[in-house]
This record gives sequence, structure tokens and C-alpha cells, in this order.
Amino acid sequence: MLENTKRDDLRINGMVADVLNFVPSQNYDVVIMDRILHMFNDDSERTNVLRKVSTALNANGYVLIADIPKHKALIRDYFDNSQ
Repeated sequence: MLENTKRDDLRINGMVADVLNFVPSQNYDVVIMDRILHMFNDDSERTNVLRKVSTALNANGYVLIADIPKHKALIRDYFDNSQ
């Protein structure tokens, strides 16, 4: 999939990492979190991951999250209160 980004001259960095221990080395315009929050033990871990991801965004950046409906309130509350 990332090969297509080079062919189309898109600046996309893809990586696989343990998100609990990942330390971003740069800021991003968009971060995609696809069904990972439900894998954590508790809301504290989920909140820590949201904090880590949101601090790795460029100004006016976006976090796109796909997760189970059960975490919708936690995600909304985090971003509503982190402004």
C-alpha cells in the first residue's frame, strides 16, 4: 500500500508500533487510529494514547478514529476538554 503513495507522489508515512510505548519523532497533519482503543486495559491507557497522539499533530491537524461505540463518550470528552 505504501508503494502506491510513492507512485502518486504523496507524503505519507506508515508505521507499525506499540502505541503504548511509541514516542513520535515528528508532528503529523493526520493521524489515523483504526480500532486500537478497545485493545487497552482501561480508560487511563486510552486517555494516555489520545494525549500522545494529539500532541503529535501539526497545528490544524486531524485525528481520525475508528473504534467501538462504547468509547465514543471517552473520545469526545477527551477532545472537548483538551482544547
